[in-house]
Amino acid sequence: MPKYFLNIAIVAGLCVASVAVFAAGPSPTPTPAQIQLRYDQLRTAFAARDPVAIKQLLAPGFKSVDVSGQVQDSDQMLGELLAAPQDPKRTSETTVISVAPDGEALNVTQRYHMAVSKQGPDGVPHVVDLVTSSQDRWVLLNGSWVLQATATRSIDYSVDGKVVAHKTAGAPATSGGA
Repeated sequence: MPKYFLNIAIVAGLCVASVAVFAAGPSPTPTPAQIQLRYDQLRTAFAARDPVAIKQLLAPGFKSVDVSGQVQDSDQMLGELLAAPQDPKRTSETTVISVAPDGEALNVTQRYHMAVSKQGPDGVPHVVDLVTSSQDRWVLLNGSWVLQATATRSIDYSVDGKVVAHKTAGAPATSGGA
């Protein structure tokens, strides 16, 4: 008989603990997978060239800093995107490397990879890769995490698997040799 009561006490304790967890609500810090979903939504909005969807994922006052230190706001970034030709052969992905809470914000390190096949001057197709590493800041606005700022820390440009250019923020670009 005592074992039966012990089992009921354990089950009751688990139920109380579960109710306490759900009553507390979701964790204010999203998981890397939840932030990855936001990057996926941003990539989809960019691919669709949907300025409304893109702006919904950006915080007011959004700033983008490229590896050379040039700053763009959301309107400048969107103008550049809409002016660029679309390439159906291009693929891209963003991978969340780390998520670190910082008060009411998140600092996220992410890696972006874009690949495309381009015909070279020699008439032969070449695989072009662009890989960047960025430090991003996300903030919670009206219950949704939105991108407040992105700063590109490094960029690598490769052709057929060979790095032909590398640049790190604050450093001069280097080119690969022949």
